[in-house]
Amino acid sequence: MIGLVLTVALCAQSPAGQVSELVQRGAYLEALRAADLAHGAERDLLLTWTRHQAGDLTGALAQARAGLTEHPQDAALLEQASWLSTSLFLGEEALGYAKRLSEIGHQASPRLLTEAQAVVSVADELEASVAMAMWVLGLVGAALLGLTAYGMGGVRRGSLDP
Repeated sequence: MIGLVLTVALCAQSPAGQVSELVQRGAYLEALRAADLAHGAERDLLLTWTRHQAGDLTGALAQARAGLTEHPQDAALLEQASWLSTSLFLGEEALGYAKRLSEIGHQASPRLLTEAQAVVSVADELEASVAMAMWVLGLVGAALLGLTAYGMGGVRRGSLDP
């Protein structure tokens, strides 16, 4: 009897409420199934949010991208996509979503723009550091080759004999 009452109560809930309850219980697969029953942008947002809560950030971002192809101005999806891109260190992508949010006047856009710009800045610094490291490794490799060639020349001439 209690199972029947709970089933009726869950069916009467909004998809968001049902998904939220399932996620709180850690029932992510069931939450994804429930989210899939929603329609439009709400469906994409619920699927994105559920994947995010389950720890699947790349899957959540893929879902947000798919949702944004159909609902390009949906503020909630843009916000999730910006946050997820920032979390995955995809600064340029995050910056694009944050700029779109700014264009529609979303209240979170200044914070998201700052975070995305910080990721872009770190990525630029990292790229410069990697280039410098590659240059140093190239010099070390060239020096090692030179020393090896010099040593091999000495062995051939017999100058390394005691």
